[in-house]
Formats: sequence, C-alpha cells, structure tokens
Amino acid sequence: MRPFRTALPLWLALAAPVLASEGPSFDCNQTENRTQELICADPGLAARDRHVAGGYAEALAAVESLETGAEAAATDLNTRQSDWIGRRNQCWRQPNPKGCVIAAYAHREGALVAGWMLRPPVETIRWTCDGNPANELVTMLFDTELQSIRFERGDSVEIGARIPPAAGARFEARSGRMIWIQGDAATYRDPGGGDLNCARSGP
Repeated sequence: MRPFRTALPLWLALAAPVLASEGPSFDCNQTENRTQELICADPGLAARDRHVAGGYAEALAAVESLETGAEAAATDLNTRQSDWIGRRNQCWRQPNPKGCVIAAYAHREGALVAGWMLRPPVETIRWTCDGNPANELVTMLFDTELQSIRFERGDSVEIGARIPPAAGARFEARSGRMIWIQGDAATYRDPGGGDLNCARSGP
C-alpha cells in the first residue's frame, strides 16, 4: 500500500487546483495547445473543466479508500484521465472546437460519476434477457449533464452515455455495448455480439 500512497499526490496534481480560481484546473500561463487556450479564454469552458477536475479528485479519493486493489485502480483511473485529456486536447482540430470540448467534458463527467458511483443512481433496473432468468443485466442511470449509464453483467462493468434516438432511451459504451430502453422492454447488445431482447424484472 505504501507505493500507492507515495504516487497518489502526483496524480492529484492533475486535478488541482480545482476550487482556487475562476480559471480552469490547469495553469493558463503554461498552455500546450489551442484547445487549452480556448478553455482559458472561455469562462464557461473553464467552469466545466473545474467541475470535471473536481469529479476526478473525488474518484481518486474513492480509490484511496479501497481495501483491496487500490494501486491497480489508481493506475487505471490515472491512465483513463490522461487518455481523455489527450482526446480533449485534439478538439481544436474539429470544425466546432468549442462544441467538441463541451461534449468531451459531458462524457467525462458521466464516466467519472457512473464509474465511481460519485452520486447515487436515479434508477437501477434489472433485466432478464431472452427469457432466461440466469441471463441477467443490471443498468444504473445517472443524472449527469449527458445522461450516463453503468452496465453490470456477470463480472463486467462498463460505462456508457445516452445517444439521442427517435424513441426511447439508447445508451452506448465505447466498446460497442448498447441498450435501447423502451418502457419495460429493451434491446441489449454485448460488444461484438448479437441483440438480446430483455424485459424489466425488477428494480
């Protein structure tokens, strides 16, 4: 456990200072790309950055409280945060850089909240798929800016976000995992698998 506690302050530096100013969580005097310059020049984007950095700090605190697997969890969280920052920083290449940054923050907020249960879910649903009670799926919905979902199926856990469809509520994860909820019924798809017809079996 000691190596983990030694490394944690370095990772916390990525999230701080979160509440210290009206600017973003990073130093605007040391910007490294046009996306960071855009965030520094826009108070609304800076506020989103502070909000997500705060969520990251909460997730790090949750990692520190784990009784087992803390070091591996911290490494995974840090890697995911660094990868996300890298993708966000490419937004200046997009036709609508500001829209890209807003979307990036919304997705990351949802991933942190649902991934680390930083807030209680607004709804938890148990699904029975293809009429087999042993074929169960649990979904948890979170009231983030971009509504997020936590998939729990067997030993696997994955986070997705809402995709505006024609009807119902469709959520997708980066792996291709998907659920399309329409009342008490849903169409579910595992990564690389076919569609399953699922029915709500309980909260």
